Amino acid sequence: MDWQTANQEICVLLQIKTVTGVTNLDDILKVKGVEGIFIDPADLSASMGYIENSGHPEVQGVIENCISRIIATGKAAGILMGDKELAKHYIKCDALFVGVGTDTGLLLESSVSLAATFKPSLAKAKSNRSAVY
Repeated sequence: MDWQTANQEICVLLQIKTVTGVTNLDDILKVKGVEGIFIDPADLSASMGYIENSGHPEVQGVIENCISRIIATGKAAGILMGDKELAKHYIKCDALFVGVGTDTGLLLESSVSLAATFKPSLAKAKSNRSAVY
């Protein structure tokens, strides 16, 4: 892509992070030029009162509802989810883009693994959290 064609190649994605965003999702989806909505489960779950629990059934219901509403408008739905089973579930819900890791998360996981190879006492217990941060 070069500067002469950049405007034709840009994809506008917005992010839903709060209950207010969910409440206004239908109006947001009507905004001309918006091509997709990315759902932030960590911030959304915190906004719903479930801090660090994006796997809570109530949060899951809201996320699934949002994905359905986004897709119904012909726009792309996406999410960032560290829990591999939930990530697979979102793919089955037809989310078009599903992030399953972050640069810092992957670096941390690799570093812990490498350190544990040479000094087992440095190995940390695996977390059950579904966050990717």
